[in-house]
Amino acid sequence: MIEISEKYKIKKFIYISSSSIWTNSYKNKVVEKTPYSPSEIYGRSKMQAEKDLVNSEVKYWTIFRVPLIVSENRLGILSILFDLIKNNKKIFLIGNGKNKLNFCHLYDLTKFISLSIKKKEKEIYNLASNDSITLNNLFKSLINFAKSQSKIVFLPDLFISKILIFLNYLKLSPLSIYHIKMIKNSLVFDISKI
Repeated sequence: MIEISEKYKIKKFIYISSSSIWTNSYKNKVVEKTPYSPSEIYGRSKMQAEKDLVNSEVKYWTIFRVPLIVSENRLGILSILFDLIKNNKKIFLIGNGKNKLNFCHLYDLTKFISLSIKKKEKEIYNLASNDSITLNNLFKSLINFAKSQSKIVFLPDLFISKILIFLNYLKLSPLSIYHIKMIKNSLVFDISKI
């Protein structure tokens, strides 16, 4: 896509990147200059695409880095959680659930894409909600909202994440390595630049 954009002198290239470029646990908010730390092919491919675009001959480009994108019609991996809550099943958390995350609503992403189209820039932006929430509080809120009988069960990590990662390699788990790390690590975007 970058080569085609260079060849045909495309005026603006907008790339949607991902929080999968960072899979460590972060005590502070991640900024645009936070070093990459992908742990699987998806995150590494997003990282490489960013680098390729930054080093390209494309005249203007914008990179939006987004965490999990949510909307009424986009459930993705959250559909598993919603099914558990709907069916009053136990929800297992690795660790204490105090890790913080934030999300991006599809409406916000499309709004910023629209604003960016005519912007003559070469910039990278973190794009997420202003608010962050612990995984434990998120699950509790969803359970209460649905008036579900689901209970949260906290499991010490010990070897659980390693087992889940192994199951991922065997293609026996719907969770990617990125999702497994998201369940136990904190990752909150600093969105002051955008």
